[in-house]
Amino acid sequence: MSIKEDAIHILNEFIADICIGVEVLKDYENGIYPNRDELFKQGIYRLCLQSIFLNCAKYTEFCREYGQVLNEYCQDLAKLNNQVKAEFEQRGINSFRSKYIAHNRCDKTKKPFTVEEINSQVVKILGSTNAKPFLDFLLPDNPDGVPEIDYFTGFLKVIRDRIRQRYNKPLKFVPATKSVASTGLATANRLAGRYTFIKVTS
Repeated sequence: MSIKEDAIHILNEFIADICIGVEVLKDYENGIYPNRDELFKQGIYRLCLQSIFLNCAKYTEFCREYGQVLNEYCQDLAKLNNQVKAEFEQRGINSFRSKYIAHNRCDKTKKPFTVEEINSQVVKILGSTNAKPFLDFLLPDNPDGVPEIDYFTGFLKVIRDRIRQRYNKPLKFVPATKSVASTGLATANRLAGRYTFIKVTS
């Protein structure tokens, strides 16, 4: 598999994981999972937000590792791409991934992060305790009516399709199998109280 094919497959996984995470959160808030307890809500929010944050952080890594491909096929999108990466950095997504999502405890204190520390960082990433604006930035409710370049997963599709079309290879969908969302419920009780204050409201 060539580096260009690798890039297409990785972008597919980003798109799938982020879209699924956003849609599950919005479905939950729209009552698609009725009669569920608080522990279920904690698990839903933690799994989806961690998966979303992780994939956003991995995109920054992708840009470093596949910079040659992006420069070759998407040079005209470089300014917008840099703005997206700067936005993720400013929100603290990359730091949260490195300090919490990928680890059990803080490197400095050698202790697990407190609920307050985690909640504070999540609010910083989302911009407030209302997750809706950030989720809409990733995937709006009605994406067909929004230019793809104006939201993150649409932007990823533009990049993917640009590489595919210019590389002249058929698109192959790769299922999202590496999301952190597959392992989170095992630690639900230990993480009780985290993310419960976040809402998705218009």
